[in-house]
Amino acid sequence: MLGEEFESEDEFDEEYEDDEDYEDEDDFPEEDFPEEVERALMQQQESRFTSFLEDPWPKTAFILILIGFVIILPWPEAIWFTWLYHIIALYLLSILGVVAIVYSLKAWITTSTRIRFIGMTFIIISFVCIVVGFIDTIAWAITGYSFIPALQTPLVVLLVVVEVFLIYTLWIMRSQFMAPKED
Repeated sequence: MLGEEFESEDEFDEEYEDDEDYEDEDDFPEEDFPEEVERALMQQQESRFTSFLEDPWPKTAFILILIGFVIILPWPEAIWFTWLYHIIALYLLSILGVVAIVYSLKAWITTSTRIRFIGMTFIIISFVCIVVGFIDTIAWAITGYSFIPALQTPLVVLLVVVEVFLIYTLWIMRSQFMAPKED
């Protein structure tokens, strides 16, 4: 099986052990990137991020469409018809959460005052609301109970209201209190 040239596996191994024409990765010296290359890479990343912040809505809409498919499509028919409004509320929560995250990111990056830390706080709050909404809606749809035993109603409606207030607060703060960063 090894070929007609080699009669045993040992001859095959000996033949190719002697003819190592390749170098290990360890044999190459590690070269540091010149500072200019590192600076260029950082500027490219910053330009991508700033271009996203200038017009985030096309990419955000694409992400929301994908999230919509993930939320709406996998449900069996019996669960879909029983929990229809809660599943749609979960999608609304996802839309509002992603919009709040984008506004918070803009507040975090584009302002220079201490109020900018509210942007990072709202990103965390919005992310937690989305995760809790997903967990609670899935728990209600599968078991008929919340993942928090004391609750008698789904959390998704309350979380939608929280996201609306986050967006409203960010809008008011950006228009009234946040000064743009000076470069």
